[in-house]
Amino acid sequence: MTKAEKEIRDFCAHHADWWPSTSQVREIIALAQQPRPWQSLTDKEYQEILKQHDGAGLLAFYNLVEAKLKGRNT
Repeated sequence: MTKAEKEIRDFCAHHADWWPSTSQVREIIALAQQPRPWQSLTDKEYQEILKQHDGAGLLAFYNLVEAKLKGRNT
């Protein structure tokens, strides 16, 4: 049993009435490891960020865009 499989089984033992089979554990791990497609911002969202930016400087604009993308992709 891998470390990830053990962690899933330990979690299920303490937090649920469900005990996954080995194949279910492996399926959970495989799903968790799949890369998620990148979610970019829409033109409307860029416009909203530009309104929030309001001339505060390029670094502030960059930070707003980065925060929005992190929120969408985590």
